[in-house]
Amino acid sequence: LCRRLILSAGLAAACLCAWSEGSGAGPRIEGIGQAGGPLPDVVTALCLDRTGLLWIGSRDGLLLFDGQTLRTFEYDVSDPGSISDNAIRTIYEDHEGYLWVGTNSGGLNRLDRAQWRFQRFRHDPADPGTLSHDSVYAVLEDRAGFLWVGTQQGLNRFDPKTRTFRHFLADSADPAALAS
Repeated sequence: LCRRLILSAGLAAACLCAWSEGSGAGPRIEGIGQAGGPLPDVVTALCLDRTGLLWIGSRDGLLLFDGQTLRTFEYDVSDPGSISDNAIRTIYEDHEGYLWVGTNSGGLNRLDRAQWRFQRFRHDPADPGTLSHDSVYAVLEDRAGFLWVGTQQGLNRFDPKTRTFRHFLADSADPAALAS
């Protein structure tokens, strides 16, 4: 049984550690980041997807490590298909293989892997069916296929069929509401 552990420490020091249980051999350390570009100083999120690709979130953008090279995805003000913010908070792959990326101030992004373009889901105060806040901390899918999105201002349930969000917010007057 092969095990992999991702380690990261400041100043872009990162390595992959792999070993086989019961082999008697110690862990094998492999450095990553030099051939494909430097790793970020601070890693904020990791996701190993179903195809074995490693997605790395940082304060400086989203990186994809394919085992050989690093590819960087960064916000580009002139490109509406780029990721909406470089500061990544969370990365999640749903049951259909869509990659969801929560950002510090750019909302939620869904990657279209066929075109390598991002669809952005942002807060719009004029539309109650949008995300409750653009700072996304967590994403998780339930058994029914709804995405639950934790933000700086409440919890959101995203319906992929209608592409709308339902908000669950704190309300001191409602004992059934979120506490904070």
